[in-house]
Amino acid sequence: MEQLDLEDKVGLFRHFQFKRIFQITLLKSFAAKATMLFTSLRTMRGKNEKLMTPGGHEIVPDALSEFFDVSLEFLRQIRSRLVNKLIELNITNEELLLVTVILFCDPAISTLSENCAAIITAKRGAYTSALFQYCQLTYQATGHTRFLDLLSICHVVNKNMEDIQNLTIIVKMKLQLAECKQLFNDII
Repeated sequence: MEQLDLEDKVGLFRHFQFKRIFQITLLKSFAAKATMLFTSLRTMRGKNEKLMTPGGHEIVPDALSEFFDVSLEFLRQIRSRLVNKLIELNITNEELLLVTVILFCDPAISTLSENCAAIITAKRGAYTSALFQYCQLTYQATGHTRFLDLLSICHVVNKNMEDIQNLTIIVKMKLQLAECKQLFNDII
């Protein structure tokens, strides 16, 4: 067997290091979305219409409305939007798997290089095509509509993540304000 020279070893190391950084970036971006998707799926299969913990507690309780001055409708959308979409579509395991990998292959991650984004875009296209073919074979005449409905899950997940980020900002701002008021009271 031929031995690698130093240049080959360095090149190989850089390739694996690049690949690992690439994978970590994708996983970090995907983790919260996957948690949202699978929690919603578990909630749906548990015959609930709003996000619940495995112990049966609401993930976004109404009490947050009073504490942080946000509308109940906003909180209800966060905890029910994706669950209701999954209930409406009655998603199969095969469809869930394909939607999950499409969601994972997000070329819009800001920290990806141009080359990485191109690779992810190609992978996403392949999985999207597989989902389309699955829908065409399984649902025939309504396959195109089913395909679009399933893709809309990605948009619902992203909207939920955006709303949760907005709620997080509101909570942080309110808590900092409370801490500032307490500091002011402590000084006086």
